[in-house]
Amino acid sequence: MTTHPEPPDEQVITDPEVARLLSRRQAALHVSSFLDQDRSIAESAARLERPIGQVHHWVHRLVAAGVLRVVEVVPRAGRPIKRYRAVARSFRLPAALVPPEHYEQQMALINREVVDAVASVADMPNQDLTIRLGESGQVSFNRLSDRGVASSLHSLQTSMGGLFLTEEQADELWSELDALRQRWAEAGHDRGTPGAVPYLVQLTMVPRPER
Repeated sequence: MTTHPEPPDEQVITDPEVARLLSRRQAALHVSSFLDQDRSIAESAARLERPIGQVHHWVHRLVAAGVLRVVEVVPRAGRPIKRYRAVARSFRLPAALVPPEHYEQQMALINREVVDAVASVADMPNQDLTIRLGESGQVSFNRLSDRGVASSLHSLQTSMGGLFLTEEQADELWSELDALRQRWAEAGHDRGTPGAVPYLVQLTMVPRPER
């Protein structure tokens, strides 16, 4: 069996076609299954909960692009099993090679997914709309204002668009949000863990342009 060296922590993509491929959400999703260890197509399909034909399609595209490689061929009766691994643990696409519309398109997909999930779980058409002044004196619109309902659904959606902070407060809030993100990213379970349910968690903090 051929022994392959451990892949580097990062590879910078210089080929525009490869960059265009990896900028696609589906490509990144399928690469993710091979970043930490080698897997067969069947193992990747099980991990991603995707049809094996779909994973087969993307694996072969990513191999052709030089992003994945075969690291082992396991003999068995019939066709041998190929095991694949990404050529690096992460990939960096220089800004000049990222499609200009990429950020807006990806955020639109993510926001649509969040909106659809909240509307479905919370039965949003049957939730009252509340309009009130928030703690900052800015008007707030809320369709999930009943905290008991929100807690029972493990759902929370809030916007603090009128929050005014000093530089020191902004630094403190950023640190708290980043620590919260890191804590739960490390505490979360792997896909397929008994009793574990997937959740969408979106944290956004950004200085708001004056209007």
